[in-house]
Amino acid sequence: MLEAKSRIAEALVESIFRRARYEVCPYRSQQSPLRFGREDFSPDFCVSPKGTAEGAAEFLVEVKYRPAIDQFVSVENQRGERSLFLLARKHWPALYFILVSDRPE
Repeated sequence: MLEAKSRIAEALVESIFRRARYEVCPYRSQQSPLRFGREDFSPDFCVSPKGTAEGAAEFLVEVKYRPAIDQFVSVENQRGERSLFLLARKHWPALYFILVSDRPE
């Protein structure tokens, strides 16, 4: 169920960027994906404003569904140097995480 909701969240966020007139393309890398347990924490896609030169103002986006975002972020903050956020940002400095939930507080 988490996998299905994560895919729906990814499609939703991609749609939001496209409607805001951003160029969105799938992220492809020569590196193997960054995996923690059963989850992949590699970028889902690259985003840049339309009309910009390739690579200019481009950033990477990783979308994850989480039922309890506050709890997830709290646990990651407690992990310190082993946080998924820090490990992923070491690989991809231009990476942004977007967390989606169907239970907003």
